[in-house]
Amino acid sequence: MRRLYLHIKNRLISGLLILVPLIITYFIISFLFRSVNSLIATHVNTILRKYFTDFKEVPGIGIIVSIIIIYIIGMLGSSVIIKKFISFGEKLLTKIPLIKPVYSSVKQLVDALSISSSSSFRQAVYVQYPKENVFALGFLTNDFKDGAGKEYYSVFLPTTPNPTSGYLLFYPKSDVIPAGMSVEEAFTAIMSGAIVFKGELP
Repeated sequence: MRRLYLHIKNRLISGLLILVPLIITYFIISFLFRSVNSLIATHVNTILRKYFTDFKEVPGIGIIVSIIIIYIIGMLGSSVIIKKFISFGEKLLTKIPLIKPVYSSVKQLVDALSISSSSSFRQAVYVQYPKENVFALGFLTNDFKDGAGKEYYSVFLPTTPNPTSGYLLFYPKSDVIPAGMSVEEAFTAIMSGAIVFKGELP
């Protein structure tokens, strides 16, 4: 009977661990979709009704307009002049006491996600750092050869829990060990302090 109880208990816990993240993700995405759509759609519909008397509301128009606005901002953000204005605005925000911690935290998270989704990192790897038999999780960025033809790898070693900063190290090819996980999984492990960890230790 006890074995049956433990079996059922373990299956219930396993089911919850699978369902809870899915349910939370659904509600967050649903909330963001409704919030953004209603916020933008209200203004868009008001403007369109002024110029088109027979205008009927288009479902999801707030999301469509939001995507267009984000695209335009991204396009303008590549301009040197706009970048200076953005940099100036960020400096102002980081000087406001209540806004600084919130903005800095969100900015670090967004930067980390943008780095992890980029193609700059070839592979998640382990290297021995800061001493022998102590392994650190990093990212392979490039390969080189010295004057004698010996091969080296450049490895970016991010810090926890802010992976946007770290160290650039150069190791002989033989000293770099594949981590057995994707770049995204490695970033998750680093940001969570290995609470979420799907790799294999070397």
